[in-house]
Amino acid sequence: MARLRRHPVLARTREMAMTWARQAVGVLAGLEDAVVAGTRERLEDAAGASASERETTLAEARGRVGLVRAGMEEFARLLVDRAA
Repeated sequence: MARLRRHPVLARTREMAMTWARQAVGVLAGLEDAVVAGTRERLEDAAGASASERETTLAEARGRVGLVRAGMEEFARLLVDRAA
C-alpha cells in the first residue's frame, strides 16, 4: 500500500479526478442567475413587497446559492480525497 501511495499514477489520477470535480461544479455556473430570476418572478407575483424587502430577499437567495456552491465544491474535494 505504501508503494502504491507513492506511485506517480496516484498523483495523475488525483489530478484527473480534481479536473472532473471542477467541471462538475462548473455546471453550477448558471445556478445563481436561475435562482435570482426565479426569486424575482415570485416577488413580482407577490404584491405588496417593498423595494427593500425585494433586495433583502434577492440577497438571501444569492447567499443560499453561495452555500450550495461551496458545499458542492467541498463535497467534490472530499470525494477526490477519499478516493485517493
